[in-house]
Amino acid sequence: MCVLIAGGDRVDAITDYLRSLGADEILHRSCRKESEAAQPLPRRLDCILMLTSYLGHSSMQHLRGEAKRQGVPVLYARRSVVDVAKQCEGPNCPLWKECLKG
Repeated sequence: MCVLIAGGDRVDAITDYLRSLGADEILHRSCRKESEAAQPLPRRLDCILMLTSYLGHSSMQHLRGEAKRQGVPVLYARRSVVDVAKQCEGPNCPLWKECLKG
């Protein structure tokens, strides 16, 4: 499973948590510059996790639009492992069934 984390600078704890759920490839874009958000999304992307506390509106809109065009599910969370866990565990997560397989 490939996950893109958008926003934030230090995401080590979140990365470790996502690996425990079965993510084998985790990409990170801080999106401090709009050019980072404008980069094309990887083809093998299964999910985008947007850290809303550290992501500008225009970057968020651009990534959300690209995800919608490619059919990639998007999760929104603050930059804390607890909040990410709330979004990633349970039937609200679009990849919940995938995580259960792994």
